[in-house]
Amino acid sequence: MTQLLRTASGTPQLDQLVGRLSEELDAIISALNPREEAGLEDLGEASDAITARAREALTGALGRSDRDAREGSFPGTMPINMSRRSLAGLQHYALKDTGDERGMAPYLCAEKTDGVRYLLVVTAQREAVLMDRKMRAFEPPGGVAAVGGCFAPGTVVDGELVLCRMLQGQQVFVVKTFLAFDLLSDGSNEPIMNMVLSDRLSVLETRVLPGAKAALRALQDGVRAALKAGGAGDMPLDLRVKHFYRLRELPGLLDCVRTPRSGVVMECDTLFPRRREILTCPDRQGEAREALRHLTDGVIFAPNTPYYIGTDMDLLKWKFPDTVSIDLKVVEGDSGELFFYTFGDEGDVLLPGLIHLHETDTARLRADTALLKARAPAIAELAADAETGEWVYCCLRPDKGTPNFIGTVLHTLQDVGSGLDAHELVYRLNAPSPLENDWAHHLTKMEKRTVDWKVDVKKKERAKLQEQLG
Repeated sequence: MTQLLRTASGTPQLDQLVGRLSEELDAIISALNPREEAGLEDLGEASDAITARAREALTGALGRSDRDAREGSFPGTMPINMSRRSLAGLQHYALKDTGDERGMAPYLCAEKTDGVRYLLVVTAQREAVLMDRKMRAFEPPGGVAAVGGCFAPGTVVDGELVLCRMLQGQQVFVVKTFLAFDLLSDGSNEPIMNMVLSDRLSVLETRVLPGAKAALRALQDGVRAALKAGGAGDMPLDLRVKHFYRLRELPGLLDCVRTPRSGVVMECDTLFPRRREILTCPDRQGEAREALRHLTDGVIFAPNTPYYIGTDMDLLKWKFPDTVSIDLKVVEGDSGELFFYTFGDEGDVLLPGLIHLHETDTARLRADTALLKARAPAIAELAADAETGEWVYCCLRPDKGTPNFIGTVLHTLQDVGSGLDAHELVYRLNAPSPLENDWAHHLTKMEKRTVDWKVDVKKKERAKLQEQLG
């Protein structure tokens, strides 16, 4: 790169090369110390009065008891980790998915966004808040009143807040975007949660989002005009709906996922493999002019059934093997060592000698936890690196108050050991019958060919060396 800069000195290519260099340096810094989570966690908490009204609106929309809302029970549906044991059921549904209508599909799939989960709740006074899994209410970017005015009172949308890199022309913007993937209430008396997923998505896409997106765009244009004139303003969040695919369309979904193309960034992907981006979906060319991109870490397989409050055993999340992670409580000892805890029936459970971090990750984790000492406990997300045997520190999880349950940790370790990757997943879901579900057979053949090729190469190298030595 240095030689290229010297060669381009004094030419129009210099600006392009400097731009490339800055992008690569930014990618390296982002990989060493990711900034995405910090950018999503700087929301201000809503006032006690607004929080109370939001919980009341949520209670009314879902028909839950006041006691449930007061005790902080999060009503969002929660997936379970997908394993090999889940494949037979999905294969069965994939074989039955022969129609053309999305509403007739027994299962749908979508990318699993690497963002922060929230319910967007609108009160009777048209105040919008983002409610996290701890049932804490936060002010959305743009303000509770401005954003709330874009929705009908009583609206409850399930989704994630994610940082999107948006390309407009030659400029790249990072926009806080609420990526909606389900609807619990549209503010009417219609029992939305009793509808199947495809019908809930249809209501979301046709009744809720068009007017809300248009109103939010108008607010965004007003803020941009004010900023351009030298004024101030809080840019409202952007609003998108996640696209769902049929099971047989899984290859098309995975084709939307890529890693950055730069060789330098690819080196960082080797060390920090979580930096995957999903591009604009191929069948949504209307948004291609904005080239929306955000981080993703897997696929969600959702049953086309009514909304389920709590853990849905039929809602499956598959993650790229190098992004499978666990959330553990981190405690720093008197001498500076780090202890990691899971959670059991009788409280915290120490995992002695099981979590080994690279010294770089250890330093990052110490630095991040030092900032949270006044807000203990610190919950850290860790991913296993199968090649090195070490764990990779991903980020802190301020949206969580407790670590994963010990059963979840054990199941995750089992999933890491099973190694269900994207190629096998697509192959098995496209097997037309159980008799052709022969991935293991073909994989063994290809592995043997690879080993035979390597052994043959080494034999030829040794023979050539002996011939040269005489």
